[in-house]
Amino acid sequence: MCEPVSLSTLFYTSLAMSAATSAAGLVGQAQQYSANKANAEQAFRVQDRQTNLSVQQQEAADAKQAQQSQIEMLKSAATARASAGEAGVIGNSVDALIGDYYASEGRYLNSLATQGRWNRAQADLQKRGQAATAQGRINSVAKPDFIGAALRIGGDALDKHYELFDRPAFQRRV
Repeated sequence: MCEPVSLSTLFYTSLAMSAATSAAGLVGQAQQYSANKANAEQAFRVQDRQTNLSVQQQEAADAKQAQQSQIEMLKSAATARASAGEAGVIGNSVDALIGDYYASEGRYLNSLATQGRWNRAQADLQKRGQAATAQGRINSVAKPDFIGAALRIGGDALDKHYELFDRPAFQRRV
C-alpha cells in the first residue's frame, strides 16, 4: 500500500524541481552566450586580418608604382642630359628640365604617401567598426541571469507554500 505523501515532501520536491529547471536554463544561457561570444570574436579576428592584408597589398602596390616611377624619372633625366650634351646645350635650361623631372617625381611620391595615410586611416576606422559589430553580436545574447533564476525559485517556493500550506483545507483537495 502506498504511504501518503506529506505536504512538506511535496513542497520540497516542487522546490527542487523548480531549482533544477532554473539551473538547466542558466546552463543553456551560459552555453549560448559563450558560443555567441566565441563566434563574434572569431569573425572579428578574420575581418581584422582581411583588413590588414588589404592594406599591406595596397602599400606593396604603391611601393612598386613609386619604384617604377623613380626608374622612369631617372631614365628621362639621363636621356635629357645625354641629348643636351650631344647637342652641346648646357646651362640653366637643361638643369631646369631635369629639375622639373625631379619635382614631378616628388609630387607623385607625395601623393602616393598621402593616399597611403588615407588608406591607413580608413582601415583603422573599418577596424573600429568591426570591433563595435563584434561587441554588438556578443551583447545580443543575454548573459546568464542568476538573480532572475533565484527570484523564480523563490517565487515558485512562495506559490507552492501558499498552495500547500496557506490555502483553506477545502480548497487543497481540488
